[in-house]
Amino acid sequence: MTRLRSILLGGTAVAGVVLGVTAWLVLQAIEGAADREATQHGLLAEELFDTLEGELSDLVAREEQRSFLAYRDDASDLASAWGEERDDLVGYFQVGHDGIALPLDMAEELASAVAQLSLPEAPPAPAPPPPKPVIAPSTTAKTIQSAKVQAQVKSNPLGSLKRGAVKRTGRVEQQAKIDAWSAAEFNNYATIEPSLPSGDGTSSGAPPEDVQTRGLSRSTLRPPDVPAPRPVPRPVPPREIDVRISPMESHDANPHLVLYRNVTVDTLTTRQGLVLRTPELAQHLESTVLGSSALRQHVTLAWNSAPPRDAPHIFTHRFAPPFESLAVRASLDRIPEASNNEDQLLVGLALLVLVVVVTGGAGLFRAVRAEVELAQRRSDFASAVTHELKTPLTTIRMYAEMLRDGMVPGPGRQQEYHATIVGESERLTRLVGNVLTLSRLERGSDTPVLQPVQVAPLVHEVAELVRPVLARTGATLDVQLEPDLPAVLADRDGLIHALANLVDNAVKFAAKASDQRVHLTARGDGGSVLFSVRDHGPGVPPQQLKRIFEPFYRGEREITRTTQGTGIGLALVKGTVTQAKGRVTAQLAEGGGLEVSVLLNATGQARAGSRPLPS
Repeated sequence: MTRLRSILLGGTAVAGVVLGVTAWLVLQAIEGAADREATQHGLLAEELFDTLEGELSDLVAREEQRSFLAYRDDASDLASAWGEERDDLVGYFQVGHDGIALPLDMAEELASAVAQLSLPEAPPAPAPPPPKPVIAPSTTAKTIQSAKVQAQVKSNPLGSLKRGAVKRTGRVEQQAKIDAWSAAEFNNYATIEPSLPSGDGTSSGAPPEDVQTRGLSRSTLRPPDVPAPRPVPRPVPPREIDVRISPMESHDANPHLVLYRNVTVDTLTTRQGLVLRTPELAQHLESTVLGSSALRQHVTLAWNSAPPRDAPHIFTHRFAPPFESLAVRASLDRIPEASNNEDQLLVGLALLVLVVVVTGGAGLFRAVRAEVELAQRRSDFASAVTHELKTPLTTIRMYAEMLRDGMVPGPGRQQEYHATIVGESERLTRLVGNVLTLSRLERGSDTPVLQPVQVAPLVHEVAELVRPVLARTGATLDVQLEPDLPAVLADRDGLIHALANLVDNAVKFAAKASDQRVHLTARGDGGSVLFSVRDHGPGVPPQQLKRIFEPFYRGEREITRTTQGTGIGLALVKGTVTQAKGRVTAQLAEGGGLEVSVLLNATGQARAGSRPLPS
């Protein structure tokens, strides 16, 4: 008993440890799966941000490659270079060193955004650069990334995710050269009549034929309210003038974004650029990047201070200069292509392991509990058998000693003592026979030969067998047989002992009842014969009906029980009936008492309308 309890406690401890370790492993795996899913969605968001950066880099590259002389042309010509009508473009502008802004008929929205910029100031002169090839006046130098940036991109395996922003990380100041006439025209909005030397050494008021003068029509350069200055004799300028063009910068003029650059010709600086509507720019970028792709239904972009949509994954990105005033937050739902459903599989696996462990633990608990209960019943059985053996042995020994010592006077009394000794011996024989039979049934080593048994002679023999018990207790046996019953397939001796055990149990448990009748009936039931034994005693509690056929089971506690018996009688009945391919059941009878039924297959044909024996 102690060993079984130790096994139960050990199994419970092992199951607890297994459950704890499994739960910890599953939680770690789920956390790892969640991290991998977040990483996958993060990479997707980075790719999205990188594409947005690429669009902005293309915009900056296009504007920085635009000739600085083109800003004095008609603004509509500049906008047409975009190739499409854009809602986010307000217009182009240029503000000279003297504060005069072009175009002169600037719209109010454009003028309001440009007015937030300060007047351009000439930057300090840079150190003499290394020799560079002369660039044509109408073109700008291409943006070249520094060797340091290129090395960083090549050495970083994730650098490809930042290629959109890297496009504009190496932007440097551009340099060009223009002739003196074009420089004078660019820096002066008023009418200029410079005196340039002619080929023969005399002055001439016309520019050389090879000087680019695009967009320098004097009739449109001077504002109407600015008087023309008096012509001032000017010295002959150098043949070429240095031009420095800064990279594009930005100014946040909410709800506008001003992109501008400083163009320094000689020592005078002009600021030129374009104005964009920030909300429309964001809408254009989102439409260009997401378009009608399947990703659009899973991604929502919130720009600048707009609150993001609630989603499992939210990522924030602030754009690289010159768009540092722009920020976007991407709300990503669980995208099937980026979600591997590992957490669901792990939860399912955890539940499976939990079910297996709980089921195994429950099975182990039930098995150990059953073993403990069986051991307890065996112990009670040993105690009951000892008691049942001790009583007849004591009686036999006492009567035998009295007969030996001549203490019983008269032949009549001696005959009575002899009968008692024989009866108690038969009782011992039945008890030992029951124990041996139960042992054979449990081992399955006793396979009886089934043969046809006539019902009426069988029942009468059972009645004769229990007559001494009835006489000793004062109970009566009421036998009812249906006429013309067919024979049943059974082991005759085993069936006799089974029915006798049922009658003996009925007499024993109805001993204190007011009605001590015991009913033994046999009737046809389709292709079988139904035997029933019923008493008028207290019956059995309903919760014990399914257990009374278990070996050694007794409804009463061994210490407090008031009825005799070993607890193996009904188990023998079930074993015998089962070997005969029959069925035994117990139910509470109407009006009180317990009724035990035995159903056996008949050898004759089933009656019309009857039901066969259930398997």
